[in-house]
Amino acid sequence: MLLANASSKLGSCVGRLYIDDDWKSIGLTPELMGTIATGVLSFAGALGGVIVASRLEQANWNQRYTVEYRQKLIDKRVEILEKLVVLFNKTDHVQLMRKGIELEKNSALLNSKCSLLKRQGNLELMEELGCDDVSYSLDRAEKLAKEINSLSADYGVALTLASLYFGKATRAEIQKFAGKDLWSTKSSERERLGEVMAKEISSFKD
Repeated sequence: MLLANASSKLGSCVGRLYIDDDWKSIGLTPELMGTIATGVLSFAGALGGVIVASRLEQANWNQRYTVEYRQKLIDKRVEILEKLVVLFNKTDHVQLMRKGIELEKNSALLNSKCSLLKRQGNLELMEELGCDDVSYSLDRAEKLAKEINSLSADYGVALTLASLYFGKATRAEIQKFAGKDLWSTKSSERERLGEVMAKEISSFKD
């Protein structure tokens, strides 16, 4: 009796369920099975649409990310190359500053020697050395040295960044600068590095 009442209530709420007294089993009518199948297919179709849309959106996002990343990489490479070109063009200027420092050092040494000769009263040698015309500036020498050190630091940083942002060919050329005085490298070496970097600006193989 309790089972019959429960079956009756379940049938009124869910659909056309029936109890097979012979087989003691609960079955679904063909109409209800069709309704369920339709619902399942509709749900599957909707879910499939969501998955496809999600994958398309992911693909679009990946494409946008790749394009943006590559553009930023190109911009950074251009920036680094421009910085190195500016430094390449300062090579002659740095050589002149080094000569200026050497001149100030030699003048300071000559001034010390002239001071000693003056105390000794050796006027003849003082005149021969041109002691009356000696002048020097340690402040100027220090200023030149600081400027060279600053440019050298910029040079080193630019080469390091080039090694990070460019490819194998650029790194191979930079390796040729290792252990060398950057301001004494040959112009052909600097030009070669610039050419290789320019070719790799839009390359993404490595």
